[in-house]
Amino acid sequence: MIVEDNEKVRGLIRYALSGDFESIIECADGADALETYMEHHPDLVFMDIQMPRLDGLSATRLLREYDPSAKIHILTDYDEDVLGTVAEAVGACGYTSKVNLHELGMIVSQYADRM
Repeated sequence: MIVEDNEKVRGLIRYALSGDFESIIECADGADALETYMEHHPDLVFMDIQMPRLDGLSATRLLREYDPSAKIHILTDYDEDVLGTVAEAVGACGYTSKVNLHELGMIVSQYADRM
């Protein structure tokens, strides 16, 4: 599942993930992600941080409370070490800057053993 408020960036992420998953679900914000996760229980979630209605860190915390085994990887424009620490504190399994979308295939491979 891709959770990203920018439709063009969602498209780039989907393209970077093409071939790695049978289906990819997309959400425009954290609030949609909560509902969609509860319905579909995706194997892996790529979550933006800065979004309307419900930000990605809050959505990550809530998803992990709902499902402690949820695999949520933060994808964001912000490349600050402190955000990685905060992301881990709310339950994210990893943190990657969007400038490194070319690494998504490798990131998916790391999670594949845990799916």
